[in-house]
Amino acid sequence: MDGQVAARLRLVPAGGAHRERTPDGFTFNVKAFSLLTQHPTRPSSLHKDLRAALGESPKRTLYQRDLPAEIVEEVWDRFLGALAPLHEAGRLGALLFQFPPWFPPGESNRRYLLRCRDRCRPMRICVEFRNAAWMDDAHREDTLAFLAAHDLPYVCVDMPQGHPSSVPPVLAATSDLAVVRLHGHSERWTSRVIEERFGYLYGEHELRDWAELLGADR
Repeated sequence: MDGQVAARLRLVPAGGAHRERTPDGFTFNVKAFSLLTQHPTRPSSLHKDLRAALGESPKRTLYQRDLPAEIVEEVWDRFLGALAPLHEAGRLGALLFQFPPWFPPGESNRRYLLRCRDRCRPMRICVEFRNAAWMDDAHREDTLAFLAAHDLPYVCVDMPQGHPSSVPPVLAATSDLAVVRLHGHSERWTSRVIEERFGYLYGEHELRDWAELLGADR
């Protein structure tokens, strides 16, 4: 989007610095911290005092379920607190909540989506799935209806197909905000090296096709 950028902010009070370094009208869309989307998280990415409160962890990675509720709440507070300066300055677009392949459709996970929405208010979230079941023939209609009923923007993704994390590129607007992410079609999609996984340059014809699709959907 013109004047917008997607960013990943760690659990540091960086919002103010980003606000000061960008011009008026510049908007950030920020990806949610991994622990909050039920992804594995390195203990080193937590603040030092939170690591101390956890004691010596034998695990190389942590999941939200591994932590006491009060620590999880503190992570929420610090993540959102870091973004407050951007939000107050009108420079925060949406918070991207990208959920992992092991986050399937179901009542418990739908409740968690609502919790994330409510926990972030007045900041706004959008939702991306990496479990194809949300968009398969058996669940697509219910998924989109649920998102629309609760004013949760759906994130359409263009990505390689045939992998456990592959979701079909379903174009749907479930709120007044619609989000599309172009992940590319790298042949190294399963690589742990991010430059290889997303090392893909869209051709002009591909972008023209997407522009036509998006224009026709308005």
